[in-house]
Amino acid sequence: MNNQKRILLALLISIATATTITFLGSLKIPSTVEATIDPIITNITRRTGYPGIQLKNKFEEVPAVPSGTFNYGGATSFFSIFREGFGKEIEKAHPQFKINLDPSAIGTSEGISRLISGKLSFAHSDRPLTEAELKTSKDKGLRLEVIPVALDGIAVYVNPSTQIKSLTVANLQDIYGGKVTNWQELGGASLAIVPISLDPSVDSGISLWKSNSDNVSNNVLSYEQTHTAAIAKTASTSGAIGYGSAAIVAGQESVNPVAISFNNNNISIPSSKADNSANTQAFAKNIYPLTRRLYVVVPRDGSVREKAAIAYANLLFSNVGRKLIEKAGLVPIY
Repeated sequence: MNNQKRILLALLISIATATTITFLGSLKIPSTVEATIDPIITNITRRTGYPGIQLKNKFEEVPAVPSGTFNYGGATSFFSIFREGFGKEIEKAHPQFKINLDPSAIGTSEGISRLISGKLSFAHSDRPLTEAELKTSKDKGLRLEVIPVALDGIAVYVNPSTQIKSLTVANLQDIYGGKVTNWQELGGASLAIVPISLDPSVDSGISLWKSNSDNVSNNVLSYEQTHTAAIAKTASTSGAIGYGSAAIVAGQESVNPVAISFNNNNISIPSSKADNSANTQAFAKNIYPLTRRLYVVVPRDGSVREKAAIAYANLLFSNVGRKLIEKAGLVPIY
């Protein structure tokens, strides 16, 4: 390669890099969500910086698993891991360690609230802790720690009547903000857009394209408490759009998944693959625009419930746990 070609190549790389930086800087990503442009933790040294966290192979090798019954609750995205038999594997390896889902602690906000009040041993979260939660726990003399365990993709889906196959992040902002109200404006059918949302206290997915300062439009039809209810409402409502954890949404036949791109200049990436499984490769490579971390929330109070929370996190971090996370349609964070 001659000098002129080298100079031209260097110039093109410089322009491409500057464009990428400018684009990422213009993306509207809430500060409370560690998502789309934040790299996955893959460094063992960083991961084991959490006290008590150890990397083991089998469930039976996980140390210091306490005896007793320990209640948990929180983010529903974790349900996909239990769907793959996570709870049964724990029971086989450590029958003395009984974990019980508190049905009154469904959703991230409620799970964290009940953890702070002492009603849970640990909680699942689909977002970092809020300043209010940190203050409340501190006022009670409790230090909470969030340990990232998996990466989750948010799937967007529509009622088949919309005739929509792809959307941008900006489109989602406009739809849920009420700026775009007919699918024809986005290349679809001449049909009113009917947004369906998960209750933000149950699932934080909407915060990936809307910040706390944004107003959610009054045209949002309903705020559903479960993924199942949101999918059913979208499937039965002409012109409807909904969203949820790709690990749960993948394979649903009553709604049509929508490919998502950062903007009109980027390739649209589907949340699921041809075999109807979650597109975990795209999530892991950070090329799918809507991803978030899932956490185990640990109460650092020196009690048996802290031991239970650490043991639970170690089970997820074991080789067996990571395989179940992958099978569930999530990306394990090593």
